[in-house]
Amino acid sequence: MKKVIVFDYDGVIVDSYPLEHKIYQYACKKFGNTKCPQDFATFKQQHNNDYERFNDLLGFTRAQKQECSAIFSKKAAQWAPPLFPGIKKVVKELSETHKLVLATGNYKSVVTSKLKSSKMFSFF
Repeated sequence: MKKVIVFDYDGVIVDSYPLEHKIYQYACKKFGNTKCPQDFATFKQQHNNDYERFNDLLGFTRAQKQECSAIFSKKAAQWAPPLFPGIKKVVKELSETHKLVLATGNYKSVVTSKLKSSKMFSFF
């Protein structure tokens, strides 16, 4: 019986934080919101992997939160984040002896597209 390994997508398979920062900058500019941190280090500190709290920190209205989610879905597919260096080799080798599972809060279409384009879909 194979053992199971669970991978997270964002931050483990792909380096998505810089992309998320770029998307928030785009959304803030669109909404006329000047609260989005311009530098990446401040963004990471304030965002801290909690987009709901971060949206509140930015003062987004309910409608802006919904629009930001739609922007993220569209832009994440267009601006696909890069794989972390070496992750494809690690995942391929582990898939030979383990059952691999992918967990994510990201959009299924975005994740599936990236895994297929990087020829990693079959490992999960």
